[in-house]
Amino acid sequence: MATTIVLKNSVTTTNTPSSLAQGEVAINVTDKKVWVGNAATTPVQIVNGGPDGVFTSVTDSGLTINRLTYAGTGGLLKDSANIVTDGSKITTSTGFVGGPWTTATRPASPATGQEGFNTTLGTIEFYNGTAWASSSVAVPSVTTYTSSSGTYTTPSGAKYLFVQLVGGGGGGGASSTNAGTAGGNSTFSTLTANGGGGGGTGASYGGTAGTGGTASGGDVNSTGSMGQAGSKDTGNSAGGMGGNGVFGGAGSGGLTALTTGTGSSASGYGSGGGGAGGSVGALNAGAGGGAGGYCQKVISSPSATYSYAVGAAGTGGAAGSYAGGNGSAGLIVVTAYF
Repeated sequence: MATTIVLKNSVTTTNTPSSLAQGEVAINVTDKKVWVGNAATTPVQIVNGGPDGVFTSVTDSGLTINRLTYAGTGGLLKDSANIVTDGSKITTSTGFVGGPWTTATRPASPATGQEGFNTTLGTIEFYNGTAWASSSVAVPSVTTYTSSSGTYTTPSGAKYLFVQLVGGGGGGGASSTNAGTAGGNSTFSTLTANGGGGGGTGASYGGTAGTGGTASGGDVNSTGSMGQAGSKDTGNSAGGMGGNGVFGGAGSGGLTALTTGTGSSASGYGSGGGGAGGSVGALNAGAGGGAGGYCQKVISSPSATYSYAVGAAGTGGAAGSYAGGNGSAGLIVVTAYF
């Protein structure tokens, strides 16, 4: 037969116990209140008012338990020493912080493990004890420069930069007396990708190939490919092809003078222009321009800004008879990772 244990109780409204032995429990069934006796046999109320009631403090030998207070539906859930919520955020001085904040308004003295939503970066971040780190994957920011010079500004919150640059391609040589000019140098701070050399003219001999540009300062420094030498042949020889850069687009040599002897201009970035074609009994073929050098670098601790300049395209040798093709301009690509 089951045994029923009945605690000290009352159904009279506002009735309260006057004394309870340590650990003894009393209940007012009507008021939905519960008391427990402490070491001094004093009743301590621990539940007040049912499902929307308040859990009050229980103190024993100076130890406070259950400081959590719930003030009904739509009210505040709070522990005044540690946590406050209004339904949209959680704040604390020692632990979890929900934000939101901007990069400029992050907590000044964060505790390890604090986290919140950064509206500047659009990500949830946390403090790892040394720095703020993102707990979500942000899309990299890619900036591309195809001409001119200026200042690159590192995006807020970027952890590292991946920089790629190629120098301008050299112009192709003409079939008369005009060589192509060299491409310009591309720079990003201390990184350099030099332009390719211009192709030589084919006036007396086959044009000398444009040399490939060099690079320095990067994790990878690659010399651009040379242009093709012009033919020492007055029998309708084709011009030399330009050097092909990392990003492609070398210009082809001009056809023989039976059709057209003008060298093709390069496309892409950093490639050399084609040399001009020759003609029977008069002109040798010009050489192709060299491709610009290539440099790439991972910058693990980015500075706020960097100066940059994109190498200009080398120009083809001017037509005395047939002109060389122009090279293509350099390129700088900066990818910021968060």
